[in-house]
Amino acid sequence: MIKIYNNNENPPLSLPYYDYLKWLKSFVAVWDFRKKQSEAMTNEGEAARWLLKNDEIVEKYSKLVLEASVKLGLIGITDTVLNSPDYILPLGGALISNFKRCELAKTLIDTHNFESKVIALSTMRPLSEQEITFYSNTPAKDAVFEFEAIASGLSTTFDIRSYTEETERKDNYNLNWTIRKYSEKYGNNDIYAISAPSSEPDIRRANSVDCFDFFFKRLNVLPHSNIINCTSQIYCPYQQVRALSFAIKHTVNFDTVGYIPNQDSASTPKLLNQPVNYLQEIKATIDAIYDFVNRFS
Repeated sequence: MIKIYNNNENPPLSLPYYDYLKWLKSFVAVWDFRKKQSEAMTNEGEAARWLLKNDEIVEKYSKLVLEASVKLGLIGITDTVLNSPDYILPLGGALISNFKRCELAKTLIDTHNFESKVIALSTMRPLSEQEITFYSNTPAKDAVFEFEAIASGLSTTFDIRSYTEETERKDNYNLNWTIRKYSEKYGNNDIYAISAPSSEPDIRRANSVDCFDFFFKRLNVLPHSNIINCTSQIYCPYQQVRALSFAIKHTVNFDTVGYIPNQDSASTPKLLNQPVNYLQEIKATIDAIYDFVNRFS
């Protein structure tokens, strides 16, 4: 696949590991379709992976891209290697993922009889106009923020409604946070939904790093805990690499699994399963590996 985008030349595999990683980091910029496709924006002007389109080259080699994605772990990781998770974390996202990631958490519990804490991690990211339209015919029809969407996913999936909340509200909206604990359990599993504050509130809203930092701080996660991330399959390698920094910092074990996209309904939007999406996330994973090596080497 590299040869196709590298003038039919093989990658320099004879280089020392770090030099090759630097070369690879530079090379994969060719797969930054979010940067190339300026039209892949929500109506609010934010870049959206789910709006990317295959170009002519991607269409031509789509079979090869998908085969490589299976080998690289972007397709097919549905079950965990952890036997006794302490935490199962559905990760907030866009559109149907806020339901599917909660459903994946339930599937893991039902399949393995897990007893853990299910904690949906999210932010108060405002939903885009497209997302609000998408949710209009779902249980999340009143959702305005990502937190509300994934909380709806939790309550629908686990059939739970009542809860207590700990919240903090500030004039700077980026500092707001919520910890919602549902009164009902699912089996022996406690259910939570969390919205994290930003660590740079004057610059941006909370991101995924803020979510994990908030989770570790407020849930008093113990060393050697086993944690499963529930995401979309295409993000499994990227999310797992990003989780390694937290695994080292907090001495915990992470595994990352994903739901199978678009397998249940012809009406489900065909999102994040096009070859262009896989190339974009291969790039993101290599970027994450490069960052990890630089941080810890």
